[in-house]
Amino acid sequence: MCLVAYTSAQTLAGGGASTEKLMEDGHWKRARQLVDVRLRANPSDAFALYLSSKVSASFGNLEKGLASAERSVALEGHNPDYLAQLAEMHARLADRVSIIKQVSFVRQFKKEVESALSANPKHVDAMLVEIMFLSKAPMLAGGDRRRAHALAQELARIDPTWGHLIEARLAEQEKNDANIERALTKAIEAKPTFYPARFYIAKFYCCVSARPRLDAAERHARDMIKLDPGQSGGYDILARVLARQQHWTDLDSILAEAEQKVPDDLSPYYQAAGILVEQGQDFQRAERYLKKYLSQEPEGRQPTVAQSRELLAKIKLAGSPRDPQPAYDASR
Repeated sequence: MCLVAYTSAQTLAGGGASTEKLMEDGHWKRARQLVDVRLRANPSDAFALYLSSKVSASFGNLEKGLASAERSVALEGHNPDYLAQLAEMHARLADRVSIIKQVSFVRQFKKEVESALSANPKHVDAMLVEIMFLSKAPMLAGGDRRRAHALAQELARIDPTWGHLIEARLAEQEKNDANIERALTKAIEAKPTFYPARFYIAKFYCCVSARPRLDAAERHARDMIKLDPGQSGGYDILARVLARQQHWTDLDSILAEAEQKVPDDLSPYYQAAGILVEQGQDFQRAERYLKKYLSQEPEGRQPTVAQSRELLAKIKLAGSPRDPQPAYDASR
């Protein structure tokens, strides 16, 4: 689960929705186009560099994301948005480097979070980044799950939607289904139109809970589609539900609808294929869905080309529905 708030009021020109709104709605490829235009016009645009860091990270290029974040902070060193983004890049890269380099990355992360919260003690992005670091890092590196929970409760008082959503993330790490459901329900109650909470509770009922409730997952998925048919999340969950139920006609119908409404994000095809492989059934259909998914560049924060090819390889190895193989993690 990637929990990042989009709090800046600035926008990039380009017509239609702001770049940050495009990111919030999962339209990273569209956002990238606008950011690139702005940076070509002014390579020293601190705000565009900050957004470029988010875009690069969404496509898995953390090194480029770090470079852009560093340049934005070099230009405007007291901006809490930029500092929080730079802190996130250091935290995420710390997971990919050697133990020796991790020390430097963690040190930088702590400095940047402290600076961001010093500039704005209620900065949502900075608090989210710190909570996730505290919950995941080992104690020797500064991890502290009790502190993470305390900060999540504090954030819930500042911003109930994101606060309860991060509480759900902590509960998911602890495999506490009751607390996951409780926190997500509170997030929706705080703001019924809060799309991320709708998505994660639907995903919880479909694919996380020890006792899946496909009826509840489907209900939330269809609510998401009504709320915003231009986002892929509702179709993503509904495709998983219909694949589990083996409702092939309905599944193909919803995939076609998803492609029509969100043509630059074919992730529902991948998610349906992942469920089919997980259940060891209809590998031919799963392969067809994956090839469709690979027919264009994956959207940001969606399964990569490498992940898709790995899942295709599992299908070929499986050979038969009677010899199912474990599915690649089909989580968002």
